[in-house]
Amino acid sequence: MNRIVTFALSTLLFLNASACRRNRFPLRRYFMGHGHVTRTANVHRKALTEVAVPAGALAQESPNEQGDLSTPEMDWYPWIKYSPSGRPKAQSALKQRFPEPQGYQRIAVNPETLGEWLRNLPIAAPGTVVNDVNGKAAIVTLAGFVAAVVAIDMHAEESADALLRLHAEWRFSKGDRESISYASNSGRVMPFSRWIGGERIVLKKQDWDWAVKVAPLSNPTYMDLRNFLDAAYQWTDPRALAIQGRVLDATDVAPGDYFVHAGKDPTLVIVLDVAKNSAGEPAMLLGHVASPHQSLYVMRASKESAWFVPRASQEIAAPGLKPFVWKEHHRLPKAMIGKPF
Repeated sequence: MNRIVTFALSTLLFLNASACRRNRFPLRRYFMGHGHVTRTANVHRKALTEVAVPAGALAQESPNEQGDLSTPEMDWYPWIKYSPSGRPKAQSALKQRFPEPQGYQRIAVNPETLGEWLRNLPIAAPGTVVNDVNGKAAIVTLAGFVAAVVAIDMHAEESADALLRLHAEWRFSKGDRESISYASNSGRVMPFSRWIGGERIVLKKQDWDWAVKVAPLSNPTYMDLRNFLDAAYQWTDPRALAIQGRVLDATDVAPGDYFVHAGKDPTLVIVLDVAKNSAGEPAMLLGHVASPHQSLYVMRASKESAWFVPRASQEIAAPGLKPFVWKEHHRLPKAMIGKPF
């Protein structure tokens, strides 16, 4: 009976994610910098829109008053300070919530790298659920696929967008604006520096282009970053990241890597942390966003653990998704992340 229930929930999750990809952005409003356009998508591309911020969401750059975990590490995460109050409180860091499996030790990462930053991600309290667009517990929660919820606000991100969001937030936290640049589905580059220069991504004959719309930004804010990301999301997907990233095997795994299905139903999971045993075999914590308007969550590998411990010859059986294989393991280019270790 449990197998039947799990299969039914997995099927519903798959259908729900597919439906969201076909119509990614329901009619809604949030800030994009200028103008009002309806934001829609189809199976071939994502179309551009610019709409206004909902009341209270990124409306001003003031610290939130949620009572988040107060540690020096929490200052590394811009959304803790600037995101709307609707997100869950940060109660602990990822590495505190999930000790290594027996016989494994976390790999060494250099200070201030993406790996260290992901390892300390703020995590919501145990029992926090992934909500759907209607505010109800999402299928991934009902199916028992969720080990923890990341204490970050997500409003329109899909699986691949979550990786871009985390990368951009990390770079922004370091004061780096030049390395925030992403490839579109067509291979063209979307750098934050052009957005800072006053250009905006505009719809042009079923494609996009840059156009000067505002004066250059002398002091780019966190809102400017989020506006840029909202525009960039519409022109990239897991397939673009499959092309952009380097393919690696099971001997070289680091936080910030990702596994991507780039076929008919593209999706992506993010490697949030890595431990290894004495034989050099990896254990991984994986993050995922099931569909737009849902939380970024740490996937549960089994009832007992969030750690995935596949061998080099094995598939990665991510719950609710088609299993991943090691040839789908990628890493962002060195220019974007530097040295991961």
